Amino acid sequence: MKHIIDFQKIRTPVIYTLLQIPGFLFLGIILVLANERGWITALTAWMVISAWAIKDVFFYRFYKKALSHSPKNIIARLHGSCAVVKTTLDPVGQVALRGEIWRAESTDGQVHQPGERVVVEGNRGLTLEVRKK
Repeated sequence: MKHIIDFQKIRTPVIYTLLQIPGFLFLGIILVLANERGWITALTAWMVISAWAIKDVFFYRFYKKALSHSPKNIIARLHGSCAVVKTTLDPVGQVALRGEIWRAESTDGQVHQPGERVVVEGNRGLTLEVRKK
């Protein structure tokens, strides 16, 4: 029987878990030292570790969205957005979109002058494909 793993589904929880390990190890070291010096009991240390793990499980749902987006998905969100031409598109130039300057290419065969508004139709890599609005 062949098992197929969907890495996109497990990627986000794995990244989140790996990000939690340093804090968990630091907490563990502090609790071991506190226990050895008699400041806390072993039961208290286990209760703190358990609370820390529960906190990580609870906060996962807040971090999940931030960790799951790849640059490919972020650029796809720009499709349909309105941009302003910064340098002449003949057919390649630059546009301003959401406070950033992007390389863009005109897909409608027209030359677009600075100040014109264009619509993002798609992208090829990090180059936006635009047409007149």
